[in-house]
Amino acid sequence: MPARNNHSEHLPSPWVYHSIFWLAYYIFAALISFSIHHIVDPRFYWQLLTLVPPDMALVYLHLFLLRRFLLNKRNVAAYIVLILAGMGLIAFVNISVHGFYARHGSPYYASSGTYTTSNFAAQVLNCIYLLGLATAAKFTKDWMLQKQQLQEIAKMQVATEL
Repeated sequence: MPARNNHSEHLPSPWVYHSIFWLAYYIFAALISFSIHHIVDPRFYWQLLTLVPPDMALVYLHLFLLRRFLLNKRNVAAYIVLILAGMGLIAFVNISVHGFYARHGSPYYASSGTYTTSNFAAQVLNCIYLLGLATAAKFTKDWMLQKQQLQEIAKMQVATEL
């Protein structure tokens, strides 16, 4: 039986999946900003790019720490408290960055750069959406990997039976 690893030699390495996911996430956010708000200022899109690292931190906190060490051990209460704290922190950071850009002349973040209930709620909802999207992508990738590994095991079993 082959050694089990986190990715198969037939699938791209994990960093490829991560890069594609975050690039698609950024492009989707940029397309929304362009199509709905008609923003053509390139400075806005550089500023938008700086909002991705806090989102990355939240996703990796969820996928590689909290889910692995708390949910897998059935410690749901601690998971809920820590993921809510993480979402609150990321919401605070994003509103702070929006406020920084607004104070330095960016009109695009003027309304979202203040600590209001609606801005906080919008940021938390974005965190929920992002965590759901990232979790779905992770589960889909894991399912594809498991399916491929089962096919390889079946091929080996058929080969050893012959």
